[in-house]
Amino acid sequence: MRKLLLLVFLALILAACGGTGAEDIVEEYPNGVGATAPVAQPTEPAEEIPPPHRFAGHESSIPLDEAAEFFALAEAAWDEDGGELWGIPLHVPLIFADVTTRHAVANTSAGGLFYRQGDVYVGILPDNVAIWNTSANFEGLSWGMMTWALAESLDDRGALQILVHEAFHAVQYRILSTQVVNMPSGLMDYLDARVLVMLETNALLAAIRAQGEERTQAITDALSFRAERRARHRGHRAAEISIEISEGLAVFTDLKLVFRDMDEILEWLEDYISQHAGSSGLRGFGYFTGALYAMLLQESGADWQNDLCTNVDLAQLLREALSIDELRPFDEIDLELYGYAEITAVETAWLAEADRIIEGAEAVLPDRLLLLLHGAYAHTNVHFEVLSITNPEAIIPVPHVVYYGNLEIYGSWGRIAFVGGYIRPIFNPLGLAVSAMDMVIDGNVVTAPTWVLTLNEGYSLLELPNGNFRAAYN
Repeated sequence: MRKLLLLVFLALILAACGGTGAEDIVEEYPNGVGATAPVAQPTEPAEEIPPPHRFAGHESSIPLDEAAEFFALAEAAWDEDGGELWGIPLHVPLIFADVTTRHAVANTSAGGLFYRQGDVYVGILPDNVAIWNTSANFEGLSWGMMTWALAESLDDRGALQILVHEAFHAVQYRILSTQVVNMPSGLMDYLDARVLVMLETNALLAAIRAQGEERTQAITDALSFRAERRARHRGHRAAEISIEISEGLAVFTDLKLVFRDMDEILEWLEDYISQHAGSSGLRGFGYFTGALYAMLLQESGADWQNDLCTNVDLAQLLREALSIDELRPFDEIDLELYGYAEITAVETAWLAEADRIIEGAEAVLPDRLLLLLHGAYAHTNVHFEVLSITNPEAIIPVPHVVYYGNLEIYGSWGRIAFVGGYIRPIFNPLGLAVSAMDMVIDGNVVTAPTWVLTLNEGYSLLELPNGNFRAAYN
């Protein structure tokens, strides 16, 4: 039996853009919510502050010149936009952070937390600041944050795209009239819903490539697929809208500011969407459907960006902008125009594989012996699948997330590499728990049947009174 994949847990372990839990659809974009802290403009370089300072005596684990180059590229993109896209300047405080050392490099100072070195500001993040690809509120500011591990794993344009994406999350509370919180949905557990989402997506891509009546027809088909899905699966509308508003608009922003050229945007989107078809990543389809609807709205000339909030349906705005009165019955649309047969085959195969994985995992759920890893962050430049089932024996139902494919997660304690198995979430503080059955400790390397943990210097496993273990600093 497949249970709902908890979106809040995916936000915990998949890095992808900001804050409170929608699904990670591919590793590039962690999820985000509207920030509430004030946004400050990056300050002019101040005089260097001599020791004592918390960072004094440290050599930054993040190359300062490379971080400065990314900050300059982001500033250039914002300057070129000039506030045109959203009607406000998009310049925000930015920060790169290292999850292992907690070293940080920023484009502005903050309450004595950072001090100037050359063209940037350096410091060590306090333990109560979670390091993530996200928007982060601390020292009275709303920051766009990106892990350096992700930045150095991507090419310059890919890293800049995510940096701009997270910066949008830091400023989006000024764009959206209400705070947006991503909501969980089990819609993508159903074959017909997955097929209808992909039909809608392909129709939107066709619309962007077309003009005039041909564009209107493709948009009408996309809206018809959406209406058919909602008629068959009621109760998911709010969850769809929440991720389209929070993440779809962030994707729209980073694509428009970084790429500009529509051919490049379409090429990126087609590759991005293809990675998520036939995978658990389709749960976050709002990342790309939201971006596609926003692009079509912008090209329609409609005044659509005013009064955006958590319950605004971008698809409905587009329908009104184009005065589309009637949709088409599902059985009257030529589905093969949008790849119906291929989509159905791919999604059928994925759901069968998901069932097989969950069925095999249920045998290990009674395990009680766990290793606890606090402050855990996914290495986001790898592809893996995530499924969720709930332990029926728990007094409070506990989700078990099953991995298939390779996955690496890291934190201040070190790195753990998975080849399968399951983990449980730890919600406070952020972290995870893995099965400690048949665990073998050999110095700083800990091996189990489905994972290998390499501990950083100064860390070891502490046995707890209940028999579980925790990675702890000596």
